[in-house]
Amino acid sequence: MPWANGGGTSYEIASDRDAQGEWTWRIALAPVLEDGDFSRMHCVDRKLLLVEGEGLQLTIDGKVSPCRPGVVVAFRGEAHTSATLARGPVVDLGLMFHRKKAKGNLWFEAQPGAVLDADVVVGIGGDAQIEVDGELVVIEHKDAAVQLAGKVVVLRRGVVAAIAVAVLPTSPTAAP
Repeated sequence: MPWANGGGTSYEIASDRDAQGEWTWRIALAPVLEDGDFSRMHCVDRKLLLVEGEGLQLTIDGKVSPCRPGVVVAFRGEAHTSATLARGPVVDLGLMFHRKKAKGNLWFEAQPGAVLDADVVVGIGGDAQIEVDGELVVIEHKDAAVQLAGKVVVLRRGVVAAIAVAVLPTSPTAAP
């Protein structure tokens, strides 16, 4: 899927979409091949985790925020955000959600035995093993296990990114 600003392409892993195809939340991998600006998105919160490459420096509304492997960077979609590559191309994992319609969390996990209260788990840096409701599942680098809501997920081996998302209840429209 092309970026909103035309500066690159992302590869969607999972999303929640309405009847018109607009997303409420979206999880995607995105290669960043050159320095440039992020797309600005009104009322969207973003969380970013580097999954490949040596580093990325984000400048968010003038404040420098290094993006390194294992560290999640959160920022508002309205912020003027630009990226500067540290040492060549990178791939990031991004979670975006409309803050009035959904909430979400993205975190890095490397502790064997960790219970993951996640909807999606993405392998980082090699094969990872998770146990889903007692069944062992192997996740390769940049591969994902999806539709995990309500299941018992335990990290057995490797490094993963875990994502939890929830659509917020809509408020009823007042009758005229």
